[in-house]
Amino acid sequence: MDYFLMSRDRRSIDVERFIDLLRVRWPTSRIKIIPDPEDHHSVEFELPMKESTLLGSLNREGSTVIFYGAIRDCAGFALWYQSVVPEVCPLLMFDEGYDRSIGLQPDTTADDIIHALSDER
Repeated sequence: MDYFLMSRDRRSIDVERFIDLLRVRWPTSRIKIIPDPEDHHSVEFELPMKESTLLGSLNREGSTVIFYGAIRDCAGFALWYQSVVPEVCPLLMFDEGYDRSIGLQPDTTADDIIHALSDER
């Protein structure tokens, strides 16, 4: 299932800053810049995580990250992103059908995210 991490205030991150942050945290990540201005995504990435490989992209505007992988890895990614990009906070994380969502707060935990977005308890 795809998850979305979006700034609630329509704030955005610069693509180069996003790429730099990914490379610092995950040096073995695979990152692909999408040069086509007609494409909805500016960059795609693969991150080696504990339980899965997290696959994702940053939208062209830099306001939304779309990703999927094991739910605990997705929760960890969301918390990491929130911690390194305060300029785009507050963040909302939701599933692809927008059936479940959670507003990320400074005290949000991985378990909070998992509980809000999945049947896993």
